[in-house]
Amino acid sequence: MAQLTVNERLNLIVNTYEKGKKAAFARKAGISPQGAQELLAGRKGDPSFKVLVKILESYPQIRTDWLVLGRGDMRRPVWEDYMGNGEFQGLYVSPETLREKVADYGEVDKRLQEQEAAIKEITEVLAENSTPEIAAKLKKVLAKIGDTEGVVLMGRALSGPSEHESMPAGFVFRAPKEQ
Repeated sequence: MAQLTVNERLNLIVNTYEKGKKAAFARKAGISPQGAQELLAGRKGDPSFKVLVKILESYPQIRTDWLVLGRGDMRRPVWEDYMGNGEFQGLYVSPETLREKVADYGEVDKRLQEQEAAIKEITEVLAENSTPEIAAKLKKVLAKIGDTEGVVLMGRALSGPSEHESMPAGFVFRAPKEQ
């Protein structure tokens, strides 16, 4: 497969990040719409160093080696930090990836809440039919479910019951009835 020219790589950026809208690309990169049009059409030749810098600053997720030399992947990996001047400048995560992760966490939270409700129900049934000693042990175990301080779940640190409430308001642990 032949290597793309720098102009073709610029067109790929426009199509990928600006849905083919050249004016949006020009505006974001800080270049004139006419200059962008000529550059993308290949009529102006290769972009100047100044224009390449503007584009790379406007699209930090683009790898410099790819844009300038055509080497490697177009995008920086999500985990790669931008260490331009030696100071951590952040990670790039695309909006699509963020939306997917939020949806994933929502599903995980929903499943956890369902599982916690089932555990509480089982514990209540066991406590009703157990000795006071076993009921006390069950109460301790049930309390652990609500204590998420410092727990890391699916890569997310939970700060405690306020963030991940496991004991519904009004929940009362009943000791078994003595027979």
